[in-house]
Amino acid sequence: MIRNSRRVFALTVAGAVAFAPVMSGCAAGRTPQTAMPTQLTEGINVTVPQRAKKPEIDIRNMFVLGPAAGTAAAPGSSVPLYATFINQVQGRPDRLVSVSSPDITGAQIAGNAVTLPAATAQGGQAVRLFTQPGQTPQVVLQGIRTRLFGGEYIELTLRFERAGSITVPVPVVPAQGEFASYSPVPTASPASSPTQSGRPAATTSPTVGDTATPGATETPVPSPTVPSASPS
Repeated sequence: MIRNSRRVFALTVAGAVAFAPVMSGCAAGRTPQTAMPTQLTEGINVTVPQRAKKPEIDIRNMFVLGPAAGTAAAPGSSVPLYATFINQVQGRPDRLVSVSSPDITGAQIAGNAVTLPAATAQGGQAVRLFTQPGQTPQVVLQGIRTRLFGGEYIELTLRFERAGSITVPVPVVPAQGEFASYSPVPTASPASSPTQSGRPAATTSPTVGDTATPGATETPVPSPTVPSASPS
Protein backbone atom coordinates (compact mmCIF):
# COMPACT_ATOMS: atom_id res chain seq x y z
CA MET A 1 0.00 0.00 0.00
CA ILE A 2 1.32 3.41 -0.93
CA ARG A 3 1.02 5.75 2.01
CA ASN A 4 1.57 9.49 1.78
CA SER A 5 3.36 9.88 5.06
CA ARG A 6 5.32 12.81 3.61
CA ARG A 7 8.33 11.61 5.45
CA VAL A 8 11.01 9.14 4.57
CA PHE A 9 12.08 6.36 6.86
CA ALA A 10 15.46 7.37 8.26
CA LEU A 11 17.06 4.15 9.35
CA THR A 12 20.67 3.50 10.21
CA VAL A 13 22.52 0.82 8.27
CA ALA A 14 25.33 0.76 10.82
CA GLY A 15 24.91 1.04 14.56
CA ALA A 16 24.76 -0.89 17.77
CA VAL A 17 21.00 -1.40 17.61
CA ALA A 18 20.72 -2.27 13.91
CA PHE A 19 23.60 -4.72 13.89
CA ALA A 20 23.55 -6.26 17.33
CA PRO A 21 22.44 -9.62 15.81
CA VAL A 22 25.27 -9.40 13.28
CA MET A 23 27.87 -8.77 15.96
CA SER A 24 26.65 -11.66 18.09
CA GLY A 25 26.60 -13.99 15.10
CA CYS A 26 30.07 -13.41 13.71
CA ALA A 27 31.37 -16.68 15.06
CA ALA A 28 28.51 -18.50 13.37
CA GLY A 29 29.55 -17.31 9.91
CA ARG A 30 27.53 -14.10 9.71
CA THR A 31 29.06 -11.11 7.95
CA PRO A 32 31.39 -9.15 10.28
CA GLN A 33 30.33 -5.67 11.32
CA THR A 34 33.44 -4.20 9.72
CA ALA A 35 32.06 -5.21 6.31
CA MET A 36 28.88 -3.14 6.71
CA PRO A 37 28.25 0.31 5.24
CA THR A 38 28.82 3.02 7.83
CA GLN A 39 26.79 5.96 6.48
CA LEU A 40 23.26 6.81 7.48
CA THR A 41 20.76 5.82 4.84
CA GLU A 42 17.07 6.24 4.13
CA GLY A 43 16.42 2.61 3.29
CA ILE A 44 15.04 -0.18 5.47
CA ASN A 45 16.76 -3.24 6.94
CA VAL A 46 14.89 -6.54 7.40
CA THR A 47 15.62 -10.25 7.64
CA VAL A 48 13.96 -13.29 6.09
CA PRO A 49 12.25 -14.94 7.86
CA GLN A 50 11.41 -12.06 10.19
CA ARG A 51 12.03 -12.50 13.91
CA ALA A 52 13.78 -15.80 13.27
CA LYS A 53 16.62 -16.83 15.58
CA LYS A 54 18.73 -17.62 12.55
CA PRO A 55 17.73 -15.35 9.64
CA GLU A 56 18.41 -16.86 6.25
CA ILE A 57 18.65 -13.64 4.24
CA ASP A 58 19.59 -10.14 5.34
CA ILE A 59 18.12 -7.27 3.32
CA ARG A 60 19.84 -3.94 3.83
CA ASN A 61 19.15 -0.40 2.69
CA MET A 62 16.12 -1.36 0.62
CA PHE A 63 14.29 1.55 -1.02
CA VAL A 64 12.35 2.55 -4.10
CA LEU A 65 14.08 5.27 -6.11
CA GLY A 66 11.58 8.05 -6.69
CA PRO A 67 11.74 11.06 -9.00
CA ALA A 68 14.06 14.04 -8.62
CA ALA A 69 13.14 16.53 -5.93
CA GLY A 70 10.33 18.85 -7.00
CA THR A 71 8.97 16.43 -9.59
CA ALA A 72 6.57 13.48 -9.51
CA ALA A 73 6.39 9.97 -10.96
CA ALA A 74 3.04 9.77 -12.73
CA PRO A 75 0.66 6.82 -12.38
CA GLY A 76 1.53 4.14 -14.91
CA SER A 77 5.25 4.88 -14.85
CA SER A 78 7.97 2.57 -13.54
CA VAL A 79 10.41 2.98 -10.66
CA PRO A 80 13.42 0.86 -9.62
CA LEU A 81 13.91 -1.08 -6.40
CA TYR A 82 17.33 -1.08 -4.76
CA ALA A 83 18.69 -3.19 -1.91
CA THR A 84 21.60 -5.31 -0.77
CA PHE A 85 20.90 -9.01 -0.17
CA ILE A 86 23.09 -11.35 1.87
CA ASN A 87 22.36 -15.07 2.00
CA GLN A 88 23.43 -16.31 5.43
CA VAL A 89 22.83 -20.03 4.83
CA GLN A 90 26.02 -21.98 4.30
CA GLY A 91 26.09 -24.39 1.38
CA ARG A 92 22.67 -23.36 0.02
CA PRO A 93 22.27 -20.65 -2.62
CA ASP A 94 18.98 -18.83 -2.98
CA ARG A 95 17.25 -16.53 -5.46
CA LEU A 96 14.90 -13.57 -5.41
CA VAL A 97 12.22 -14.76 -7.82
CA SER A 98 9.41 -12.21 -7.56
CA VAL A 99 8.37 -8.82 -6.21
CA SER A 100 4.71 -7.89 -5.98
CA SER A 101 2.35 -5.29 -4.55
CA PRO A 102 -1.29 -4.26 -5.05
CA ASP A 103 0.04 -0.78 -5.87
CA ILE A 104 1.87 -1.86 -9.05
CA THR A 105 0.85 -3.81 -12.12
CA GLY A 106 3.96 -6.00 -12.00
CA ALA A 107 7.69 -6.17 -11.46
CA GLN A 108 10.50 -7.04 -13.85
CA ILE A 109 13.61 -8.83 -12.58
CA ALA A 110 16.58 -8.98 -14.94
CA GLY A 111 17.16 -12.60 -15.88
CA ASN A 112 13.92 -13.49 -14.05
CA ALA A 113 15.78 -13.87 -10.73
CA VAL A 114 18.55 -12.42 -8.56
CA THR A 115 20.99 -15.14 -7.54
CA LEU A 116 22.26 -15.10 -3.95
CA PRO A 117 25.35 -17.31 -3.49
CA ALA A 118 25.55 -19.61 -0.49
CA ALA A 119 27.38 -18.33 2.56
CA THR A 120 30.79 -19.64 3.52
CA ALA A 121 32.44 -20.04 6.91
CA GLN A 122 33.63 -16.44 6.53
CA GLY A 123 30.09 -15.10 6.01
CA GLY A 124 27.64 -14.27 3.26
CA GLN A 125 28.37 -12.50 0.00
CA ALA A 126 26.61 -9.17 -0.51
CA VAL A 127 24.59 -8.92 -3.73
CA ARG A 128 23.79 -5.31 -4.47
CA LEU A 129 21.04 -4.20 -6.81
CA PHE A 130 23.02 -1.46 -8.45
CA THR A 131 23.91 -0.74 -12.06
CA GLN A 132 26.16 1.72 -13.77
CA PRO A 133 24.53 5.07 -14.66
CA GLY A 134 22.52 4.73 -17.84
CA GLN A 135 21.90 1.00 -17.45
CA THR A 136 18.49 -0.49 -16.71
CA PRO A 137 18.09 -1.34 -13.01
CA GLN A 138 17.89 -5.04 -12.10
CA VAL A 139 14.48 -4.83 -10.41
CA VAL A 140 11.84 -2.49 -11.85
CA LEU A 141 8.39 -1.90 -10.35
CA GLN A 142 6.06 -1.37 -13.29
CA GLY A 143 2.82 0.58 -13.58
CA ILE A 144 2.60 2.40 -10.26
CA ARG A 145 -1.02 3.20 -9.42
CA THR A 146 -0.45 6.42 -7.48
CA ARG A 147 1.62 9.52 -8.17
CA LEU A 148 4.90 9.43 -6.21
CA PHE A 149 6.88 12.43 -5.00
CA GLY A 150 9.22 10.78 -2.49
CA GLY A 151 8.50 10.41 1.20
CA GLU A 152 5.82 7.74 0.72
CA TYR A 153 6.34 4.02 1.11
CA ILE A 154 5.10 1.03 -0.86
CA GLU A 155 4.25 -2.27 0.78
CA LEU A 156 6.12 -4.90 -1.24
CA THR A 157 6.18 -8.69 -1.03
CA LEU A 158 9.53 -10.25 -1.92
CA ARG A 159 9.58 -13.98 -2.58
CA PHE A 160 12.75 -16.04 -2.36
CA GLU A 161 13.09 -19.52 -3.79
CA ARG A 162 14.28 -21.13 -0.55
CA ALA A 163 13.87 -18.62 2.26
CA GLY A 164 10.19 -17.87 1.60
CA SER A 165 8.39 -14.53 1.38
CA ILE A 166 8.38 -11.27 3.29
CA THR A 167 5.99 -8.31 3.10
CA VAL A 168 7.44 -5.00 4.21
CA PRO A 169 6.83 -1.25 3.72
CA VAL A 170 9.61 0.13 1.54
CA PRO A 171 10.35 3.87 1.53
CA VAL A 172 10.31 5.91 -1.67
CA VAL A 173 13.44 8.07 -1.74
CA PRO A 174 13.78 11.07 -4.09
CA ALA A 175 16.70 10.92 -6.53
CA GLN A 176 18.87 13.54 -4.88
CA GLY A 177 22.08 13.66 -2.87
CA GLU A 178 23.77 10.28 -2.67
CA PHE A 179 20.75 8.69 -4.36
CA ALA A 180 21.28 10.74 -7.53
CA SER A 181 24.00 8.23 -8.54
CA TYR A 182 21.46 5.40 -8.77
CA SER A 183 20.03 4.71 -12.21
CA PRO A 184 16.37 5.58 -12.78
CA VAL A 185 14.26 3.59 -15.19
CA PRO A 186 15.12 4.76 -18.73
CA THR A 187 12.27 6.62 -20.39
CA ALA A 188 10.88 5.25 -23.64
CA SER A 189 12.32 6.85 -26.74
CA PRO A 190 9.99 8.20 -29.43
CA ALA A 191 8.96 5.87 -32.21
CA SER A 192 11.65 5.81 -34.85
CA SER A 193 11.26 6.11 -38.58
CA PRO A 194 12.32 3.20 -40.82
CA THR A 195 15.73 4.77 -41.39
CA GLN A 196 16.26 5.41 -37.65
CA SER A 197 15.48 1.83 -36.75
CA GLY A 198 18.28 0.58 -38.96
CA ARG A 199 16.03 -0.61 -41.77
CA PRO A 200 16.47 1.01 -45.19
CA ALA A 201 13.59 3.13 -46.33
CA ALA A 202 11.47 1.49 -48.98
CA THR A 203 12.11 2.70 -52.54
CA THR A 204 8.99 3.44 -54.56
CA SER A 205 9.22 3.08 -58.31
CA PRO A 206 7.63 5.84 -60.39
CA THR A 207 4.17 5.08 -61.63
CA VAL A 208 2.02 6.56 -64.32
CA GLY A 209 1.41 10.19 -63.54
CA ASP A 210 4.60 10.68 -61.53
CA THR A 211 6.61 13.76 -62.25
CA ALA A 212 9.73 12.93 -64.22
CA THR A 213 13.02 13.40 -62.49
CA PRO A 214 14.77 16.53 -63.72
CA GLY A 215 17.57 15.73 -66.12
CA ALA A 216 16.31 12.26 -66.85
CA THR A 217 16.09 11.20 -70.51
CA GLU A 218 13.04 9.25 -71.45
CA THR A 219 13.35 6.53 -74.07
CA PRO A 220 10.60 6.89 -76.68
CA VAL A 221 8.33 3.89 -76.94
CA PRO A 222 7.30 3.09 -80.54
CA SER A 223 3.56 3.10 -81.13
CA PRO A 224 2.09 0.02 -82.81
CA THR A 225 1.33 0.39 -86.52
CA VAL A 226 -2.32 -0.01 -87.37
CA PRO A 227 -2.86 -1.10 -91.04
CA SER A 228 -5.06 1.24 -93.07
CA ALA A 229 -8.31 -0.13 -94.27
CA SER A 230 -8.45 -0.94 -98.02
CA PRO A 231 -11.01 0.99 -100.03
CA SER A 232 -13.98 -1.12 -100.93
